[in-house]
Amino acid sequence: MNPRFERNTPRSLHQPDPAELGRVVVVLVGTSHPGNVGSAARALRNMGLSHLRLVNPRFVDIASQPEALAFASGADAVLQAATVHAQLDDAIADCALAVAVSAEPREFSALPLTPEAACDQVLQVLRSHAEHRVALIFGAERTGLSIEQVQRCGVLLSIPGHPHYNSLNLAQAVQIVAYVLRRQALPARHTTTADRRSPRRPPGSRTRLGRGPFKTQNRTWVRRWMPPSIRVWPISRRSRGCWSIWSACWWLWNFSTLKHHASSCLD
Repeated sequence: MNPRFERNTPRSLHQPDPAELGRVVVVLVGTSHPGNVGSAARALRNMGLSHLRLVNPRFVDIASQPEALAFASGADAVLQAATVHAQLDDAIADCALAVAVSAEPREFSALPLTPEAACDQVLQVLRSHAEHRVALIFGAERTGLSIEQVQRCGVLLSIPGHPHYNSLNLAQAVQIVAYVLRRQALPARHTTTADRRSPRRPPGSRTRLGRGPFKTQNRTWVRRWMPPSIRVWPISRRSRGCWSIWSACWWLWNFSTLKHHASSCLD
């Protein structure tokens, strides 16, 4: 492919799902609005997560209600595979690590970590053993997680926000945590040849070094014998051909003028 066209070829940023995300479980505790369950399922599906567990929801069939299906926007498979549990201990019984997501720390709980720091610990647990599972636990819309529920978790994750207003919607919090986890689980992208190329500069901003006696270090053609208005003239790649023709005519005219003066002096 021509490098000129390869530079402008769009490259997708989407990548296959990391294998570790298949062992991440998202637990929603005490959810009351079916739309939040559907929105959370949509957020999980976008980030490559598929395991959703509901603890003591307001409605037993909350995942199959029309509002949940509408807000899922195509992530029906996540809702259909969701399981309902009566207690939090039942939902996280098979998990090696439980991460509580809360805006504020609870009494006698672990110190809150940023999403990046908490996701680092999650990936360490997932990569330490091929069968380890990790649970990300989100509380109810109005009350969040209780002190007892947070104390059952080994890690407390808090999304930093405004000190006087840090209330996120349930699905928004799920989206942020899932995105950070996916981003850190993906391998670092290798820089391609097209990525290493310098970006295009606007026309006229790029100049080329001249040759011979007119080559200067600042990439500017300086002709002291020209009028002041055109002494500094940046030469671009496109005007090289025109400059060569103009330069040849200029030197021919100077040579003829010099010859004329020489013959006048001899006469």
